[in-house]
Amino acid sequence: METNKQFSTVTEKGGKSVVGLELNSIDRRMTDVNNKVEDAWNYMKDRFSNPFFYSFVISWLVVNWEITIAFIFYDSEMLLREGFLSYKDYVVAQGKTASDLYWCPIMYASLYTVFAPLSKQGLILFNSLVFARGNKMNLSILGKGKISIDKYISLQKSIEEKEGILEDRIASESDNYTRLQEALNEKTKIEAELEKSQKSVNILTKGTENVTSEREKLIAKFNELQQKYKLATGQVKVFEKGYEDDKKTKSELDKLVRELNGEEAMKMLQGRWTSQFHNPSNGKSGGEEILIEGSDFSARRGKSFVLVAKIARASYNSYAGNISFTKVLSEKHAFDSTFSQRGKCLFNNLKVVNHGEILNGFEDEFLTITYTRFKSETSVS
Repeated sequence: METNKQFSTVTEKGGKSVVGLELNSIDRRMTDVNNKVEDAWNYMKDRFSNPFFYSFVISWLVVNWEITIAFIFYDSEMLLREGFLSYKDYVVAQGKTASDLYWCPIMYASLYTVFAPLSKQGLILFNSLVFARGNKMNLSILGKGKISIDKYISLQKSIEEKEGILEDRIASESDNYTRLQEALNEKTKIEAELEKSQKSVNILTKGTENVTSEREKLIAKFNELQQKYKLATGQVKVFEKGYEDDKKTKSELDKLVRELNGEEAMKMLQGRWTSQFHNPSNGKSGGEEILIEGSDFSARRGKSFVLVAKIARASYNSYAGNISFTKVLSEKHAFDSTFSQRGKCLFNNLKVVNHGEILNGFEDEFLTITYTRFKSETSVS
């Protein structure tokens, strides 16, 4: 009570509070102690989290399994029944040597610490190899892993055959158009004669009975011309329908030829992309920014794009949703480490995803690669 009164008196007089200073000093000392304890705890935690320490403990427990079982399962009564007064007597009776207590656990812990990461990495490499081989076998079975020379020649022949069909269609269309024009001219001619005959009939109708015979002749001729007109009109409709069918067929064949000749593929490839690739055979992965303008295939090097390849033999199959092309690397970049030292010509067989925003598949036989289009194009340095 006296102390509180003195503290209150000192505070009221405006002097420095000795008690407050002491409390601040105690807080600082406690903070320092807590920091040191925390540092010591972190140090011990780092030491004990070392894999060598854990492997040593496990090795010691396994090598000295009799002592481990005694400490876990034996109580005082069981020790007395076995003829031992304490755990110390039991441990001494086991006749353990320094080799059992120290050297063997240290040796096993060292072997585990050295070979465990190697065995783990070996399992990862084995899984990658199995995955790569499995993918290759699946693609080989499905027939999409690569395109052989025979298949390429077959596709080229298919293109030539379809071009021949297109030429025949165009020639047939030209003949149909000529016949249509002739039928239209004939129709125009008949219409003129029909109009002329109709006028004559009208004049004769207004005439006398003396011209009845002539009128009947003209009527007969008029009926004959009407039949010819109907026949010509039917032929014109047939030719018009054939002409429209030929135009539709020509449009479809033109689209197919454009796809096979690479026009659609090159149009789809234009712009900026980011590429990500992975090589299952050596575990290497990477990526870079790509710019495709025309047939130029450029990669970002620093602040600018550098031409590294030309695109050749591009084709797009809209039914299967596949796009393929060959990158012909320049002499300077033909053996660049970016392209895994695989030579000068790299064949890409890709699946079109998300309306052409993503292209993923394989480059050559084993390299998995994904091209992702930039969401918003910016100016290129």
